[in-house]
Amino acid sequence: MLNFYEFYMLMEQEETQPILSGPQNQAIKQLYVQIFGLVQAYIDAGKYPSKEAAGALNFTKSGGKYHFNNIKDFQKLFPAPIADDFHVRFQDGNSQLESIDGIKTRIKISLDRIRSGNIPAIKTTIQHELQHFVSKGGNIEDEKNATVSQYIDYLTIPGEVTAHAKESAYYFHKLFPDEQQFDLNKVVENITDEKKKAKLGNYVKFKNDAKGLSDKHGLGEEYIGKMQTAGNQFYSNAQWFLDNSFRAGQSQPAAAQQQVPQQQVPQQQAKQGMTPANWKSFSNSANYYDPETMLQPKPVQQR
Repeated sequence: MLNFYEFYMLMEQEETQPILSGPQNQAIKQLYVQIFGLVQAYIDAGKYPSKEAAGALNFTKSGGKYHFNNIKDFQKLFPAPIADDFHVRFQDGNSQLESIDGIKTRIKISLDRIRSGNIPAIKTTIQHELQHFVSKGGNIEDEKNATVSQYIDYLTIPGEVTAHAKESAYYFHKLFPDEQQFDLNKVVENITDEKKKAKLGNYVKFKNDAKGLSDKHGLGEEYIGKMQTAGNQFYSNAQWFLDNSFRAGQSQPAAAQQQVPQQQVPQQQAKQGMTPANWKSFSNSANYYDPETMLQPKPVQQR
């Protein structure tokens, strides 16, 4: 029987492809603009955006759901099917791209994140979840109480490596817009969101000290290779995102000429300053996402 990691590696190998095609890259950018516009409307109003505010951002509000008016523009671009009523929903708990029977049904945006006021963390969270349209991810039911091996299993799923690499590349680009060579250490040193700092810092350990981690926790040779592979892939993927998705003045890949229509970025978005000095962290150290704090076994769930 395949173990958890082997199953995900097999699934990824069956769908080998570049991280993002040009059209997928542009589609995710447009989805990001729409979703963050909706989040900004929530922040500005201090409550759920009205039907009028949602409509201006190309959503239809139905109760607590915000349906994309243009979802058909995206349905043929991604490997996983997207429901016709795909929508955004604001809820407590973690942000997630959620599926039912393999069909993407909604993206849940964490109210905890929004209430924190941490705009960079909100933006990187959206980037992470949208990447799961292409890169299959996973989830741990109770991250605080997972074992070290279960948490490493989660972080080394290829789709999670890619999504976390995208988050990190986004941070790096905003912190160091003129630098072309990705450096994860600089990200970890400069962000003040402690949960992100600890989670991304694990990939530094995977790349540079996989044997030390494995020896410390008695994980064995299998985990040394698993962590080294994930660490190396993380850096490679982050550089790809920096080059092809985030760096200012970049030239798009040839395939990106096939673009879905772009919407205007809400004016509020352009006003957000993103420097280390004004990034606030509201995280509790008891919730840091570090393998060395994960002690009790909980199942890992596919998403």
